[in-house]
Amino acid sequence: MTVPVRLFRAPGAIRRARYCYDEMTATTEAQLASRLAAGWHYSLAEALEAAGDRAAPHLAGRSVKRRRVAPAQPPQERRASVKRAKLVEVVEAVVAVTEPDDNAPPTREELVAKAKELKVSFNARTSDETLLERITNALRLRDGL
Repeated sequence: MTVPVRLFRAPGAIRRARYCYDEMTATTEAQLASRLAAGWHYSLAEALEAAGDRAAPHLAGRSVKRRRVAPAQPPQERRASVKRAKLVEVVEAVVAVTEPDDNAPPTREELVAKAKELKVSFNARTSDETLLERITNALRLRDGL
């Protein structure tokens, strides 16, 4: 092999996440031979393989700290109990408002049902006023007035 050559040894002073190592450059054949005899290697992979578990002394005996996180609570307005309470309030308000009023004008559904019963012609574009007028005329004709 020609010099200069980078050589590696594990463990060492350079720390990485999973291992530590040293590196140096051998500039002469004599340096290269003495370093190889002292346990240096041509590649980092060879050095780590030769060192085995000793390549990570900074990880020995290390306990992993796990932070306990309490489960997050949803914001107040998104909690199911709050939603249910609001829903109950809305339903009660609707029930209170929708009490039948006998003097109220007929709804579209009521007009459509009566028009079908009397076989009055209409379509979706027929207004409520026109439909009511047609129903009134059909009732007059039926009753003979």
